[in-house]
Amino acid sequence: MRKLILFFAVMVSVTAMAQNVEQQVQKIRKVYQEVKARAASDLSPYEGGMGIVTVKGKANYCATGPQDNDITIYAEHHQDMDDYFNTYDAVLITQSFNIAARKYYREYLYDIKTFKLIFSLQNDECNSDAPIVKRFYFSNGKLIKADPKSAKGEGAKVLEHAKNMKKMADMLLDGSKY
Repeated sequence: MRKLILFFAVMVSVTAMAQNVEQQVQKIRKVYQEVKARAASDLSPYEGGMGIVTVKGKANYCATGPQDNDITIYAEHHQDMDDYFNTYDAVLITQSFNIAARKYYREYLYDIKTFKLIFSLQNDECNSDAPIVKRFYFSNGKLIKADPKSAKGEGAKVLEHAKNMKKMADMLLDGSKY
């Protein structure tokens, strides 16, 4: 009888945790859609749009040929009332690059309040194969869901790369912090 009660208690706990993760994922998806809509709008940062910074890199390497690396930073505008300076914080960073014939696309979405990574989309086009799309959902700096599940082991690498991208974006948006 004790084993049965323990089993049901564990099942209820696991079900509650799964529902909590799905609720968080739904909130992240909503934020993602809102940020993408604002990023695509023609509004200026003063009208509710986002500040946009684009960095383009080009190189030509032996054996792999020309490589492009395009990074776009979509930033939230706010005015610091103490200094009367306009400042920006990166909310969405996109990166598209190629290595030889392979094309890669990455998106990093940061929470608007804490500026921690909450979502990453990765799309890899490997030659003529179908694209490989991976989605990573984060909460408080920890991976809560990976789609497909087989990509769960890549969460730490994605988080580390997102931190580096955010640091680069912060340096571009406000170099006085560094």
